[in-house]
Amino acid sequence: MINLVFTDLPDHTIDTFRNGTLGVALTVASISFLLGTLAYVAAMLRTRQVPMIPLVLYAVGAVPVSLRASVSEVTPDLGLVTIAAGIGRIAIWLFNRSNRITTWTMTGTPHAHHGFSAVQQRRHGNQADEHTPPPVQ
Repeated sequence: MINLVFTDLPDHTIDTFRNGTLGVALTVASISFLLGTLAYVAAMLRTRQVPMIPLVLYAVGAVPVSLRASVSEVTPDLGLVTIAAGIGRIAIWLFNRSNRITTWTMTGTPHAHHGFSAVQQRRHGNQADEHTPPPVQ
């Protein structure tokens, strides 16, 4: 299986593509995907902040997906399901942690609601202070 785009082409045409520069490009892309995925998973595992099992699922699922040109049709699909399971579990973990995330704020910066708006100042005849932007024309 190269790609679903080539499903209607005859086998000899697909073989010609795979034996040419397209085959080299697909191999480079597959190896790059695999190495990038493994490097990402290794970095996340090293931090010990992300659950290990979903990361391992993600990495294991990436192997058949990256080797899709040389395995049966079903194998990459199983890899995609495994990747999806890992990503889904990480998403649940992130969602559960989201209520404990503290937001970063700038010190010394006035709030957006500081003072009157330009329309309110014109109605009340007040001068704009240094934190209020000029009215939009």
